[in-house]
Amino acid sequence: MGAATTAEAFDAKQRKQATKDLNDPSSIGLPVRRDCVPGLRRETMFIAYPSTTGRSVRMSSAPDERPRTVTSTVIASTLSTEYIHEEVTDTDRKNPYPPADQSIVCLDRRVFNAIKSSVAESEKLPDGTKRQFELLAAYKFSSRICVLTDLLYERFWTPEDAPVETIDFWCEAFDVENSKAGWFELMELAISPIESRAGYLKKFYQDRLKAEAYLLGSAWFRSNVGCYRQLNFLGGLDNVLTHLDPILRERSVLTGATTRIEAAPDQQSFIVDGPLKTKVDRSLLIVADENMGPKMNRAKVREIWLDADRKSRLRLDDEIVQKVISTPAMRRDQIGGYAVEAPVFIGKASATRWARPGNIKNSDGEPVSKISRKVPIHIELAAAIDR
Repeated sequence: MGAATTAEAFDAKQRKQATKDLNDPSSIGLPVRRDCVPGLRRETMFIAYPSTTGRSVRMSSAPDERPRTVTSTVIASTLSTEYIHEEVTDTDRKNPYPPADQSIVCLDRRVFNAIKSSVAESEKLPDGTKRQFELLAAYKFSSRICVLTDLLYERFWTPEDAPVETIDFWCEAFDVENSKAGWFELMELAISPIESRAGYLKKFYQDRLKAEAYLLGSAWFRSNVGCYRQLNFLGGLDNVLTHLDPILRERSVLTGATTRIEAAPDQQSFIVDGPLKTKVDRSLLIVADENMGPKMNRAKVREIWLDADRKSRLRLDDEIVQKVISTPAMRRDQIGGYAVEAPVFIGKASATRWARPGNIKNSDGEPVSKISRKVPIHIELAAAIDR
């Protein structure tokens, strides 16, 4: 049975369980698909929903809170960050909206599209804010503006033909009222706190928030290279998070996207349990189960072979191997660890020059709006002679 067929069988089994639970009146809820869904790591979270007249979008941070209208100023402050609010000499490029430590969770795609239309048609919002929103609109795991039904779909297994795009389906599945109180209950189900998760998961989520702020900064200052770089970083990081998720990791092991490993008796290599999808000179990110804490290691594959028992073996960089094998979680009497191919930039979130304008300074330590290079005098003279 191939990896794709194995994954399909796994998905079919989980979806069958989801259907069974829905048809069982004594059962409430759906099977959990993944433990940690990226996004929503802000201090204050608002749920956005249509007004009673349907002419505007309202939002509340608690079921009993008086609703307020989602205005262009609210959107702008939600997208603004400390990285693009620093003092710079070029006042025309300064974001006029102070940053707000909040997230807006749209009830469904209809609400999100209504906000998207209002942003595009607004004459008050600067072009920088509109560019920021366009980028986040294409990124489903944003920590600032997202859709509740999408988050629930990522978090739980559902029947194949379920109307997952409607909030009515989710309220019925979890037996909650289709009201503000019920919506907040669903939002709590969609969010899984990371405080109790493995240390490496915490670090990845922190890197996501940082990269998202850099992405917004790059969008504000029209840095296409910066936007491309941060989107690549976020996509690669979310891919790794999916493969290492404590629950979804089981599926990734079946497909070979994640490799289960344990220290070999020679204490110089790893025994691979299950499919192996990597090559020599590829970069691997190695983590152990949750008891490993914040430790994680990156290494290049030096050698792959089959041992006498017909099991795949990996040999990695010597220094990294010794470091990993020395951790208690990687010893043979422990659970073992997992390896996943990771882009080289994972764990190295950094800003492009326009993502943090306050860091661009001249020789006197003063912030500047442009970067200029001093050309050596002999180069200038050579250029003048050529002309």
